[in-house]
Amino acid sequence: MAVEPELLTAIHKIQNPIPQFALGSLPAIATIGTTPHNGLRAKFMWFMRSLGRPFTGLPVGHYAMKIKADEIQKRIMNDWVTEASLLDRLSSLVSAYYILVGIFAGIFKAAGPCMSDSSLQNWPYIPLLLIWTLPAIYVRIKNGKVVNKVLPECLGNKIIIKNYKQGKIKTKRAHVAITAFASVALPWLAVIVAYFTRPIGFFCRSKYLTVICSIWSFNSVVAYICHIIGEKDEYGHRLTHKWFRVCGVFITGALILLSLLANTKSWWIDIFGDICMFHLYVHNQSSLLCVNVSFK
Repeated sequence: MAVEPELLTAIHKIQNPIPQFALGSLPAIATIGTTPHNGLRAKFMWFMRSLGRPFTGLPVGHYAMKIKADEIQKRIMNDWVTEASLLDRLSSLVSAYYILVGIFAGIFKAAGPCMSDSSLQNWPYIPLLLIWTLPAIYVRIKNGKVVNKVLPECLGNKIIIKNYKQGKIKTKRAHVAITAFASVALPWLAVIVAYFTRPIGFFCRSKYLTVICSIWSFNSVVAYICHIIGEKDEYGHRLTHKWFRVCGVFITGALILLSLLANTKSWWIDIFGDICMFHLYVHNQSSLLCVNVSFK
């Protein structure tokens, strides 16, 4: 019995709904959303908050201090930390691979020779957008430590807090400032690469990526300012906490849609209208030009 071509196309779409590079980036997103909070709802809300604002203090933060614990307290706190599993580390390596390859491929396609249309269809925008997750991936792979719970009430005795030495304080604060700058600037590499990839111009993909990067940059600046001013706990102000979560939900939907758009270019027009018609027309004309040049 003959199978209709439309059915075969539909089956192919179902089998490969999301590009491989997008699936490979999922562990990076999961890593930055890791939290010791209990409960699925609490973990999901923290994950949305983390995805809504890339800024994360590494090390702990601008006002980080040390705990001078006794032997009993040290044993209790050691129980809060577990070794990352082999699967956890390997999945982080997969994400790092796709992100690093995405950086190389993006720069090559933007600065290199004109490429054919088939090579541009599965464009690795998502790995480029997630370049800011590399420090968290590096820490996860190198140290392999995961904080699975925090129970300060179990320490019992009075906790003695002491500050770092002045030189160490300056180093930590500089580290936090560099992290904040990287979380603001690095995602824009995807916009720059999209703009300079042939056909050069600020078309639909560049505009789409600009919306995501603008939200991330604004939220990272707000998070850094709130961090410098001082926050009572890890959640910060109630309004900013809710705003970051809402942005996280929006970013999640935007990344899923971007991965689907990478597979089917015609969806740009179907979803966003004729504003993307010129984008695809120029894209196709440029691809034909690439083929002609390559045959010469």
